[in-house]
Order: sequence, then C-alpha cells, then structure tokens
Amino acid sequence: PKYEGGAVTVTPEQRDSMLAALCTDDTLVLSGAVNSAASCNPYEGEDADRQRSLALRLLVELAPQNPVERLLIQQLIAADQAASACLAIGTYKSNDVNHRRKSMNLACQFMSVQARQIELLNKLRNGGQQRVVVEHISVEAGAQAVIGNVTRGEGGGNGR
Repeated sequence: PKYEGGAVTVTPEQRDSMLAALCTDDTLVLSGAVNSAASCNPYEGEDADRQRSLALRLLVELAPQNPVERLLIQQLIAADQAASACLAIGTYKSNDVNHRRKSMNLACQFMSVQARQIELLNKLRNGGQQRVVVEHISVEAGAQAVIGNVTRGEGGGNGR
C-alpha cells in the first residue's frame, strides 16, 4: 500500500491483509486507523505521501491485537512523527537558536511519551508479566537446587 496525492492506493489483497493485521473486518476502522496514524504529518506533496506510507507500514507491522492496542499504536506513530518533525526543525541551521532549542525540547518530550507508549504496549502484550531467562546455573557439590515454580504452602513455609 502507498499514499499518493493524499489517498491510499491498495489492492483488495493488501486491504484484506491490513484488515487482518489490525484485527478488524471493518474498512471504516481501517480508514480511521490509517488517517489517525498519519495525522501528525507536517509535510506536503511527495514528502507527505512518504510519511503517510511509513505510518501505514508501521501500523501494519506493529500488528495491534485488539482495539486498545490499535489506538495506542496510532498514538505511538503520531508521537514518532511529531518527534521527527521537531528534530528536523531543531537541526535546521537557519532557525534562530531559541527556536531550535524549543524544538529539540519538544522532540525530547515526544520521544519520552513514545518510550512510555512502547512500555505500555509491551505490558499489554505480555499481560504485565516480566520474563527472566537464566542461562547458567552452578550448583556446588553437596548443595541442593530447585528448578521450577516454588510456592509456599498454607502453613507459611515453616517446615510444614
């Protein structure tokens, strides 16, 4: 799929694939998700089309699993576009120093929001559980080791 002249061009197969990736069968939801993800696009012409295509690609690649994830991912993409625009303004040498500094501060704020959104998306997808992988365990002679889930019994674990 790609944007040209402000409109998305997709084949029926691509549309069906995007609907499946967004966990919906409603083309109106698809249109809303695409437009929302591309809403923070400050560019015009071909640059705008390129940014919208990137937003659409990110939306599909991040593959929301439910409506809440879809909304969060749309916000994440909008924050990314806003941060990128602020970074561009902040690095443009012809802007005065104060304007560049304000833009860079805004970019940092957007990137901070984006990092929190990514953490929240990971929490949603992992059920809030953390996973720790232990790659090496060493048990000395005469020692004991327990592998697996260990829970306390009803007696509080005092040898009962």
